[in-house]
Amino acid sequence: MGICIKQLEEMLEDLHLYHFVNGTDEDLYIPFQLKNENILIHVMLLEDGRLIRFVVSPFKHLLYVKNKTRVIVKCMERNTHIKLLKYCYDSDTDNICLDIAIPLEDNTLTEAQLKRCLHYMTNVIANERSHFDYLLENGAWPETDELLEITRSVAILFRNSNME
Repeated sequence: MGICIKQLEEMLEDLHLYHFVNGTDEDLYIPFQLKNENILIHVMLLEDGRLIRFVVSPFKHLLYVKNKTRVIVKCMERNTHIKLLKYCYDSDTDNICLDIAIPLEDNTLTEAQLKRCLHYMTNVIANERSHFDYLLENGAWPETDELLEITRSVAILFRNSNME
């Protein structure tokens, strides 16, 4: 069944989301602004509309990054913690991109699915970009407040159990 570009455009118009088409029946772009940064989500209809891909590239550019392997490994780790979306590495361009691919074999894309994909993309960008910036600058993933609190609690328990 799948989806065509016109159906996708109608859904985006219903959601009052600006978008533009590249002149093909397979590519559509949705620009966003997050934290004073322009983001462009590329939506591709593949396999006659039976597969839809949402891609943000580049999420991070790694051309001049010294700890490139550490960043790529962190992307693979993050893939196990994030539903629906995956980090990908393009060795030709040295870019990390965000990717969602949904097969539409027996049905079409619903407005709820579209909103969920766009929500995931924008939330991951808003919430994880600063973590990746920290990783690129410091060579380590930043510890969250929750993780720090757990670590402190365990250290206190350990210290207290050794004193008795």
